[in-house]
Amino acid sequence: MAHRVGRPPRWGWIGLLLAALFVARPAAAHDAGLARIGVHVDGSASVALQLDGRIADLVQLLGLPENVPIPPRVFDEALPGALPGWLAVQADGEECPLTLAEWGRLDALALRLELRARCPAPPRDLTLLWPAGRHPSLRWAALVVVDGQDSPVPLVLDRGLERVTVRVGEPPPVAETLWVFGLLGAEHIAVGWDHLAFLLALVLGCGRLRRLLAVVTGFTVAHSVTLGLGATGLVELHPALVEPVIALSIAVAAGLALYRLRRGTLDHPGSGMSSQTGLAAPLAICFGFGLVHGFGFAGLLAERLPAGADRLWPLLGFNLGVELGQVALVALAFPLLVVVGRSRWARPTFAALLVGLIGLGLAVTALRVL
Repeated sequence: MAHRVGRPPRWGWIGLLLAALFVARPAAAHDAGLARIGVHVDGSASVALQLDGRIADLVQLLGLPENVPIPPRVFDEALPGALPGWLAVQADGEECPLTLAEWGRLDALALRLELRARCPAPPRDLTLLWPAGRHPSLRWAALVVVDGQDSPVPLVLDRGLERVTVRVGEPPPVAETLWVFGLLGAEHIAVGWDHLAFLLALVLGCGRLRRLLAVVTGFTVAHSVTLGLGATGLVELHPALVEPVIALSIAVAAGLALYRLRRGTLDHPGSGMSSQTGLAAPLAICFGFGLVHGFGFAGLLAERLPAGADRLWPLLGFNLGVELGQVALVALAFPLLVVVGRSRWARPTFAALLVGLIGLGLAVTALRVL
């Protein structure tokens, strides 16, 4: 029988459309940087703060025109009135009026704001509030480090956690650190579309629970190892290498699954295959690329851990959050994939998904390399 060449099947076009939509979505979102708030408490009623943020984020928060030079006088006029909408300070439940002492450039991309909070009395419990996290189009988070502690533990303020309270001179409780960084890890896996796309490509080749557990466990063990190595600084890989390989892993995993689907040997969800076929290759892919994904997680966590910070509990909390988020998402997605896999539309639907994942992986790899 002759094969027609040059025109992909209909599910191929659907997959390519899905890939285009996924590629367009990350490009359209505003990638907010991480602000840094340094807090200095010296036993007086005056608390000094340094707020470091990207110029692009500050410009958007101020409602100024983007991608055009902003004269210093515009910042002079706009910053004092905007500050109460970004950050507030309380000491033992009492408001501490915040004033801008001065501001200046940190580098070509960032500004530093020198702030002063005037409290009624020397603070014992210091609370920072972050209303900037509620900005409708800018997801702005902040890393908070209070000095004067023997083993400073950083705190993260964002849309999900807009208030933190620290006991001056004491590090936060371990349970609080685990909770904060656990939420950060779970949130990262929930919105980390590249990690989820890779995981989806792996799960599409898992028809039974034992196979699913083997693949997910292999991915978990691999990225947990390199997350620990990367976050503690024992092994470091440059993001310029890590990020393209993470994108490429999506295409490789989906390509293997599509090859087996076309041969009729893919043990996909709902397939009902009686024998476990070809587990060695998926395990090699999930473990090998999982090592690289772990360095991606480590890069994010390292941004939240300043020099000298205690890394054990933040690392443990973040990893637990990642794993619990991953398990929850697989538990939700797998039954739905089983339902689709038992229908007469299983082959074209899974083929379209895999073609879309291949296109997504290759396109994002090219964007991250260029």
